[in-house]
Order: sequence, then C-alpha cells, then structure tokens
Amino acid sequence: MRKQILVPLDGSAEAEQVLPHVKTAATGYHPPAKVIVFTAVKVWQEMGPNLGTVLLSRDRAVQKEQTGESPARQYLQKIADGLRSDGIDAEP
Repeated sequence: MRKQILVPLDGSAEAEQVLPHVKTAATGYHPPAKVIVFTAVKVWQEMGPNLGTVLLSRDRAVQKEQTGESPARQYLQKIADGLRSDGIDAEP
C-alpha cells in the first residue's frame, strides 16, 4: 500500500516551513510517499500584498471555487508544482 502524507496549509510562510521536512519524509518511503497539500478553510484569504487582511465573502469564495479561480486552489497548485519540480509526487 502506497503511503500518503497530508499537508495542511493556510497560505502563511510559517505553515510552509514544514515543506522541507515533508520532502524528507516523502522520500523516506519505498516507493516514495505521495504528498497531498490541502486547506480546510472554506472562506479563503485573497493572495496578494494584504494577505491576512482581506477575506473573501462566502458567496465570492464559492463563485471563484466553481469557476476554478479560487486563490486557495491556485496557491495549493503552486505548492504542489514546486514539490513536483523537486521530484516529489504531489497534488493539491
């Protein structure tokens, strides 16, 4: 059975400090573990210079989620892409 590592992220630099440890852990298995990055927050913060100060309204978050423009989805995709570029099997 293939191992999976779940990595909860909230968009903060503090949360991302776990990523080097995740890379080490994922490659410690044979075969290497799959990494799944996720957020459990329904109302996501807008990505940008005011990160942490501007919240999406619930309706706007749902609308962006349906159109695939969710800032959270884009953020998680960027993190997963970075992990993949380091040879880690990852997905948002």
